[in-house]
Amino acid sequence: MNHLALYEIATGTVIGTISAEIVPDAETGFAYIEFDPSTDPRGWHVIDDVLVPGAVTLPVSVRYTFNEWVDLFPLVEQVAIVTATMSDPLAKLIYDRAQSASGNIDPKDARTLEGLGYLVSKGWVSAATYDRIAAL
Repeated sequence: MNHLALYEIATGTVIGTISAEIVPDAETGFAYIEFDPSTDPRGWHVIDDVLVPGAVTLPVSVRYTFNEWVDLFPLVEQVAIVTATMSDPLAKLIYDRAQSASGNIDPKDARTLEGLGYLVSKGWVSAATYDRIAAL
């Protein structure tokens, strides 16, 4: 009989244990790793296919709502961006995509950085704002 720690693939967090011959399918979003039955791996994590005891600080992806995102810019830059949307189709596209992604705006996403880079190149956003947001 196998002693298996069941973990969520996306986070590596062990959510329970099973002792069986039947194993979960990776398409369900869960996988398994064998563990020593004299231990209780619940609350542990699987990192690089190794069962790691205790609480592990996992990187958390930062996401912003549209309003949170807008608040990252000084007021003068907010006004410049909104003004630009009235005459520059690319500025309008960047603004609209940020608005539609509300709750899921990732400052590390290449598309986000490319859009910010365009706004900087036009002088509507400062390089200092770009650097501060890119460092989030």
